[in-house]
Amino acid sequence: SSRFGSSHDCSTNARADLNSDFASCLAFRYRDFIFVQSGAMPPMREQAIRIAEGVAPYAVEFLGSFFVVLTYGFNALTGSLVWMSTSVACAIMVSMAAAATVSGGHLNPAVSLAFGLARKMGWFRVLGYFAAQLCGGVLAGYTCAQLIQHDSRVGPLAPWRKSDILDSLITEVVFTAVMCFVALNCLASVRNNPQKHPNQFSAVAVGFVYIAGGQAAYVISGAFFNPALTLGFYFIGNEADWVRLRLYFAYQALGAVIAAMLFFMLRPEEFAGVGSLEVEGLDWRRSCQVVCPCLVGRGQEETGEKQSQRVDDEEALAAYFATYRSPLPARLLAECLGTFVVVFTFGLSSACAKLAAEGAETGARGSTTSAPAGLEDVQEMANTVHWAMAAALLSMTYALADVSGAHFNPAVTVAATFSQPGMCQMAESLPIIISQIGGGVAAALLYTCCLFKSKGSHELTTKTLGPGEGHRWRAVVFGETVFTCTVALVVLAVTVVPSRRYPRALGVRSFPSGLAIGFCVAGAGFACEGQTGGLLNPAIAVGVATANVLNNNFVFGTHLVNCMAYVTWEMLGGFIASILFVLTHPLQYKRDPLLVQ
Repeated sequence: SSRFGSSHDCSTNARADLNSDFASCLAFRYRDFIFVQSGAMPPMREQAIRIAEGVAPYAVEFLGSFFVVLTYGFNALTGSLVWMSTSVACAIMVSMAAAATVSGGHLNPAVSLAFGLARKMGWFRVLGYFAAQLCGGVLAGYTCAQLIQHDSRVGPLAPWRKSDILDSLITEVVFTAVMCFVALNCLASVRNNPQKHPNQFSAVAVGFVYIAGGQAAYVISGAFFNPALTLGFYFIGNEADWVRLRLYFAYQALGAVIAAMLFFMLRPEEFAGVGSLEVEGLDWRRSCQVVCPCLVGRGQEETGEKQSQRVDDEEALAAYFATYRSPLPARLLAECLGTFVVVFTFGLSSACAKLAAEGAETGARGSTTSAPAGLEDVQEMANTVHWAMAAALLSMTYALADVSGAHFNPAVTVAATFSQPGMCQMAESLPIIISQIGGGVAAALLYTCCLFKSKGSHELTTKTLGPGEGHRWRAVVFGETVFTCTVALVVLAVTVVPSRRYPRALGVRSFPSGLAIGFCVAGAGFACEGQTGGLLNPAIAVGVATANVLNNNFVFGTHLVNCMAYVTWEMLGGFIASILFVLTHPLQYKRDPLLVQ
């Protein structure tokens, strides 16, 4: 027994020694695998990974900016101008989606500046992003200049006439501000993009902003909205103009500042991250203090009691935002701003289609002020007006749906009022409709009074309200009523169905909701463009009528009568949509005392 026991102990010790030697051999031969499995890391490799981790965001921004600028260059110099903005927008979307997990996917110095001003990113990283994005743009522009033969300058540094520089700057600051604003709302908002439940539409929202701005502003400014693009295509120009280059940089930076201020004004809950839990109304002064403290002043220092009220706990923020509703002034400003962007895009796209055709005809006659090369197909740009308008609506829907519901259309507000009286009270509907009409009028004033002043003609911004060639008013009545009803019904179906009886309801923060609304407007607009003009929105009708009155020296003529006709039939379409919504969603109105809303 003792012998067996000692023999067993010896064999056990021998096996232990063999196992130890084998483990040592494995550790020597496969030390990397052992280190990874045990959680350890060789010092040199750990240091290398840390360095790569720190460099990766800047490298990703460099590569993304290079790809976006290169796509723009090949389209501008050799591609079709009709689909150029869509091509660049696709490059922006895929680059943002690929870079989002590493760097956030800015790909634009103006966007990075807006993030810095909104306190969403440190200034050291902002400056690093600036360097990476500008270097990527310069390299892409130089590559295009070396690979592609071109006879004329392209982009914002070469407007067709020297007097067009003001037009170029205005369009650049407006659409740069829109792009930065959408990026802030979709990427940086604590309510629209929470950490635990991030949205899936940020890249699509920012990309479609470029479709809207590209279709509306390419023939005026080059539709850059990005300092990296501007600097990159400076190397393509045959004539250097540093003054014009600096002007573009300044106005694009101004767009970022405007976007950051609007971000805080429309989302008072964002002040929770910079000092206070909630700010009632539109605190523009507080917004200016946060964005530009050196210009406005920091205001009063916070006391210890106020500092203790700052909300840093994610659970507390989540509980606060679960029942949070934006104040009425913020909702009114959101509806006004969204409608402004939609109407401005529609009016500017229509005017630029006429301007492009005029430039192509001038170039065909051999004029010295010919349009840039490649505008022989600009006649087709008139068919993309509704594509640009739908892109603007889609982007602003993603950005502001959780603030105001993203109606941007008085007919949709009418439909929501009569179908959901508990959610959109009658007392709030009238101010919302007034804000939407005000946004449309402001957009018309901007693109009529500030733009195209040097052309000596108001034909560019004049659009006839009435039946198209070969059609009658009954086509207008039917088309505007039916298609406006369709748009309003789609908006209600994808945004205001919170009942648990419809488990497949999308909601305002879902990815398909913005696509459904935008594509519905695009399809309906393309369908009735030849018959009615495809307005489908009383705010657009009022904006177009305002531009027509201004262009005719305040002579109303038939413009007011035609405008009222359009508004009447479109409002009727919204009312019919509310009836159809009630009929098609009966469970939404079924009372159940056991159901906790």
